[in-house]
Amino acid sequence: CLVPSGAWPILLLSSTIGGVAGGLLWASQGKYYAANSILYADAVELPVEVINSKFAGIFAGIYLGTEMVLALIASGVYFGYPDNADAIVFSLYSVVSLLSTFVMLGTSDLDELGTWEWDTDEVVYQMGAT
Repeated sequence: CLVPSGAWPILLLSSTIGGVAGGLLWASQGKYYAANSILYADAVELPVEVINSKFAGIFAGIYLGTEMVLALIASGVYFGYPDNADAIVFSLYSVVSLLSTFVMLGTSDLDELGTWEWDTDEVVYQMGAT
């Protein structure tokens, strides 16, 4: 068995949390994506359908490109350092996750102009929201 019997509750709980979080993320991303497409289409005076296609291509390129690069790095780590590969890949993915969280702090509320200038209270509030 790949999963020790004592780890099953942790596996099931973390999978449930990840599934719920993923569902919330994709639903909220869709709403943000649609609103952003409308605002951008108005700004550049192009049809929303054209902007949706453009944004979908950008998103797919970033998402799938990142997934491919991380999979290639993980494969290289498993071939190059088989004894420590699990810890290295886990650490790498943890760092990428934390960096992604901080990048999300730059996401603007579409109802108001966003900036890259934050005070400590705003950073703490935004981190709690993510």
